[in-house]
This record gives sequence, C-alpha cells and structure tokens, in this order.
Amino acid sequence: MATVEGIRARLKDSFTEQQADVLAHVVVEAHADYVTRGDFQALTSVVKDLAAAQQRTEMRMEDLAAAQERTEARMGSLAVAQERTEARMEELAEAQREF
Repeated sequence: MATVEGIRARLKDSFTEQQADVLAHVVVEAHADYVTRGDFQALTSVVKDLAAAQQRTEMRMEDLAAAQERTEARMGSLAVAQERTEARMEELAEAQREF
C-alpha cells in the first residue's frame, strides 16, 4: 500500500500541493475501506455457515412442531380420560350414598 507521502509526490506533477494532499488522503482512506478478495471469501464462508445453521434450525423447529402436535394430542387423550375418571368417581360417590 502506498503512503500518503508517496501518493502526494506523484500527484504534485498534475495538481497543486493542496489538491495533491487532499487527493492522497482520499485515496489512502478509500483503500483502507477497500474489501479484499480474502475478506470477501471469508465473508462468503461465514454466510455459508450461517445458512447451514439456519437450515438446521428450521429442521429442528419442524421436529419441535411435530412433537408439540403429539403433546397436544396426548393432552386431549388425558383430558378425555380425566372426564371418564371424574364420571366414574361421581358414579362411585352416588353408589356410596345409596348404600
């Protein structure tokens, strides 16, 4: 990477010293913000990892949704069984009173 001084020296042939100084600083600052191929490849790798993690999360959520449905079905069965138990208890209590 060229330095501000090196860039300024090259620009002095075509610009005033003040213009060359400003342009040199702009070039150095722009280059500092420049994304390199390595940076981009690293970012691409991270995005791929995140996409894979998202896919695993979505699959796990589907598994959890199916488990939730099974739990709700079991709760429904338990509620029906509870109603039968309560009815039977009422019958037994009625029989006990009659006895």
